[in-house]
Amino acid sequence: MKKLFLLTLFAIMLIPSLCLAYVDSGEQNYTNLKLKYPIVYLNDQDVQNKINTDIATYVYNLKGRYDAGNFYQGSMKYSLKFEDENYISLTITSYWYNAGAAHGMYETVGLVYDKHTGNKIPVSYFVPIQSAEQLENIGIRGHVTKLYNQGMKQIPLRNGWDVDRVSEDYYLGGNGTIYLIYQPYELASFADGNTYIEFTPQAIEYFKRMQH
Repeated sequence: MKKLFLLTLFAIMLIPSLCLAYVDSGEQNYTNLKLKYPIVYLNDQDVQNKINTDIATYVYNLKGRYDAGNFYQGSMKYSLKFEDENYISLTITSYWYNAGAAHGMYETVGLVYDKHTGNKIPVSYFVPIQSAEQLENIGIRGHVTKLYNQGMKQIPLRNGWDVDRVSEDYYLGGNGTIYLIYQPYELASFADGNTYIEFTPQAIEYFKRMQH
């Protein structure tokens, strides 16, 4: 019994060393503006502060546009997409509506942080993409990657739509999968919402080989 107790105590002591984050919600509410954003808690206070300071820039940006009267109504929400001992992956979606517009507009950013340093990691760290042309012709149209709409339904890159840029917004989907984020109207109609280009581990490996 004593040995079992000591083993249990040892296991509990190991939990903090896993560097798991706790993500809570921060909220700010104003007339016609509701902000809900992530607050990340880590064992390392400096890393924690670095991550939350970066997140705050997106909150301040939307609030600043609201204060300047750039839109009538707005909101912010977030999602925790993935976490392991090394990385935490979040998305933040900002929505705004201009009076008289046919519909509101929104933008989703993908934030992937190194939990040991607090640095924001560029997508190029995980997958090297040489150009938008490579992403379109070899990736999507070459059936190496897949394109999904907001509801995660696979869609084709229809005629008249092109990949004009390599998005720096992305999130980790787990099991080595990465999703590039594109805003409404970039790769499909507004009805499709945000669109996502999926890189499986096999697709990532192929893009790395094409670098040589």
